[in-house]
Order: sequence, then C-alpha cells, then structure tokens
Amino acid sequence: MRGDKTEYSGIVFRSQLEAEWASYFDEQGLKWEYEPVMFHSGAARYTPDFGLDQRSVFVEVKPANGVPNRNIHLCYEMDVLLLVWGRPSKSEI
Repeated sequence: MRGDKTEYSGIVFRSQLEAEWASYFDEQGLKWEYEPVMFHSGAARYTPDFGLDQRSVFVEVKPANGVPNRNIHLCYEMDVLLLVWGRPSKSEI
C-alpha cells in the first residue's frame, strides 16, 4: 500500500490509513502490534499490518480500491486473518 508515512502513538506507519486503523483499535480498547511478524518462503515475503489480541488475529488494511498482497498465502500459519478495506467507521464496523 502506498501512502504518506504517518506517525501515531510513537510509531511511524507506512500510510495514514494504517495510522487511522491503529487509532480506531485504541478507541475500541483493542491491543495491537504494528507489523508484528513476517512470513516468508524463499524470496516471497508477507507482513500483516497488525496483530490483535496477542497475535491470535492478524489484520491487513487496504484502501477502498486496494488489492491484497500477492504473497498473502504465506500466512497459512495464522489462526485468523481479517482483511479490511477503507477507513474505519463506527457505523460500518
């Protein structure tokens, strides 16, 4: 995901959208980690944007018209992967 790097809560996010989701998770009282782990196989790599609930749930954030990372299949080890598109909104989530 391309975007302007944005700082929130002392962390520099790769995009403003990721920072908005971090803020939303805080508002909801969810504990999160940013880019908590990297999955890899050979040269292919995939890093989910967030880990929630001590990494039992991983979250990948995409803009409303975004496409998931082509290496997302590498996360087969995860219990749950949640893909979210667009900006967080209390009325939508």
